[in-house]
This record gives sequence, structure tokens and C-alpha cells, in this order.
Amino acid sequence: MLLMKRASPGDILATERASMDIETAREILRQELTQALAEERAASDRCDAVGLAPHPDGFQRLQQVSRDYAAAHPKVLTASKRLTALSRHGKIPEELMHRTGTT
Repeated sequence: MLLMKRASPGDILATERASMDIETAREILRQELTQALAEERAASDRCDAVGLAPHPDGFQRLQQVSRDYAAAHPKVLTASKRLTALSRHGKIPEELMHRTGTT
């Protein structure tokens, strides 16, 4: 015979609270990824625009937009990895746990 422990209301509330915290973390990480992708797209668009328009400072402008793109791309990778870790393993990043009030 299989005996199961009956869940107390506290256990149920803790489980619901944890799942709400995961959903909150997922939404925050989705927003981070969306923002990082927007920054990357904007930098990419600036790269395209600089390449098409002749300008006296063209080389310096091209270097700057290349730096902007190079800075934006790792943000996309990091945001994507964090969201994937949450989706696959339920791992909430440490700083989000403190920010959202989970333990």
C-alpha cells in the first residue's frame, strides 16, 4: 500500500508562490532578452546606415557602431542563456531571487 502525505495549506501556498515567482522571473528575463535584441537590432541598423552614407568621419562612425554592436551582442547571448536556464532547469538567477523577494 502506498501512503501519501496530505498537503497542508501552507505547502500548497508555498508551491503556488514558488510557481508565481518562476513566472515573474520568466517575464523579467523575457523583457531583458527583448531589450537586448532591440539594442542589437538598432546597432545593426546603424551599421547598415553608416555603410551606405558617405561621411567625412565615416571610418570613425563605422568603428563606433561596430563597438556598439559588439557590446550589444553579448547582452543577447547572456539574456538568452539566462532565460534558457530558467525554462529548462527552473534556475532563477540569484540577483532576481533577491529582487523578486523569493528565497
